[in-house]
Amino acid sequence: MKYISLEDNRMFENIKNSGQYGQMYIQFSANWCGPCKMITPKIKELVNTTQNDKAIYCYCDVDEYDELASQLNITSIPTFVIYNIATGQFSDKLTSSNYEDIKNYFSL
Repeated sequence: MKYISLEDNRMFENIKNSGQYGQMYIQFSANWCGPCKMITPKIKELVNTTQNDKAIYCYCDVDEYDELASQLNITSIPTFVIYNIATGQFSDKLTSSNYEDIKNYFSL
């Protein structure tokens, strides 16, 4: 699975409209967040070893790109959501830094 940093709405729209992916797995985090710093390398390693060409993993730093976080009312980090590109729907949010919870949430 591809891992990218989601930087702005244009990038979000480009991924959404590319036709290449069915789902976007999105992590909302920040560089100053202790639990985020702890879990991000583990999740990145998991994503990089997962074979799934129909999904893309997007890391979203809420200090750099807050528009999507605001739209989804993200108030705590790290928070994870799944965006189904075909339906345009976001899943229920998971706010956690527990590796197993996140792995199960994304079914990885």
